[in-house]
Amino acid sequence: MSKWVGIGLCLAGLVLGSPLALLFLLGGAGGAPAAGAALAVVPGDPAPGTHLPTGAVLSAAESATAGLILRTDAASATGTVLVEVATIDAGWTESRLTASAQGGTHSLGVYQERATQGWGTSTQELAPATATKMWLAHLPAGWQQMTAPQLDQSVERSKYPARYVTNEATATVLVTDATEGGVLTTALSAGGANVPPARWVPPPGTDPAAATAAAFAIAQIGKPYVWGGTGPTGYDCSGLVQAAWKAAGVAIPRTTYTQVAVGAPVPAIATLAPGDLIFIMGSDPMGTLPGHVGIDVGYGELVDAPYTGHPIEEIPVSDWAGNIVAMRHIA
Repeated sequence: MSKWVGIGLCLAGLVLGSPLALLFLLGGAGGAPAAGAALAVVPGDPAPGTHLPTGAVLSAAESATAGLILRTDAASATGTVLVEVATIDAGWTESRLTASAQGGTHSLGVYQERATQGWGTSTQELAPATATKMWLAHLPAGWQQMTAPQLDQSVERSKYPARYVTNEATATVLVTDATEGGVLTTALSAGGANVPPARWVPPPGTDPAAATAAAFAIAQIGKPYVWGGTGPTGYDCSGLVQAAWKAAGVAIPRTTYTQVAVGAPVPAIATLAPGDLIFIMGSDPMGTLPGHVGIDVGYGELVDAPYTGHPIEEIPVSDWAGNIVAMRHIA
């Protein structure tokens, strides 16, 4: 469950540590933000002892370094979920989040960068927060359209870029866990339906795999709809939900006609949870099988890759309420 910790700041005359302030920031007594809104948190440390997709178990030292990196990301102008996953992926891949000098002056710190190639002094590279700031300063133009492994390779220029793909799931788990343990700071206004939120916080009790799938879908907001697209630069509706669950380590079929039979039925809109698939007939059904699908992301919202010429967006589930023909919970 998410842990909300008041931090004693004031907003609109309310102290964040008070229940009234928390209700204000969460969007009212119902505890859900307004449609399209997101919650910003200062990430905590992912829990030591967490079992990761690679089979590794997170140590206390690795947890502390991950939290420090994520808080550095969050404080930067580029602090998005994509950047958080990328920096943790790079740090885990290069050093398993250990600020070491195992390669001498040629491979230093969490990211194993070279002081001789413009990456600061040895002291700076061995300090995870400072090294992360330098890493962020090397983000290339157009990084927002990259995947985390692509972003890692553009900065690290590794001889072995496939490692970043392998460790992306581990990084996603750590980012999700750190966000759930973070400190609520403010409510963000929607920047438009086609702008990814700066941070998405899973509703309390969200299954970790489902949270990963929902977070992946949210990170694609604004990318183009591409008929037959399976990413990473564009998706169609079923390609998006398949990729979202793939990011969580769960394989589901490619088309809406087959996806509608996966998992278990969701009995009512009120019981939808992040990661659940929501189906409508759309413009190209196959007989009685639905031709369009979106993915629930909590708070009464879904992410949808709608049609050619319209980018991936977040919309209220209520927009589909009269047309939903099936809802499926992916185990």
